[in-house]
Amino acid sequence: MPDSQSARIYVVCGRVQGVGFRYFVERAALGLGLTGYVKNRTDTTVEIYAAGSPGQLDELERHLWSGPS
Repeated sequence: MPDSQSARIYVVCGRVQGVGFRYFVERAALGLGLTGYVKNRTDTTVEIYAAGSPGQLDELERHLWSGPS
């Protein structure tokens, strides 16, 4: 039985603007087959909306915790 579809919003803080973080998230999400968006917020955080299976979203979250190299 295939995974059901879910969506999550993540808000990431720290050094995430001006360092290629949005590009990193976009590449990770596309590689996992997720849809959604990633955008800078005015409070210097980054907002990520991602939709896909719970397993795909869990994997994206692991990427978010590790960040770009």
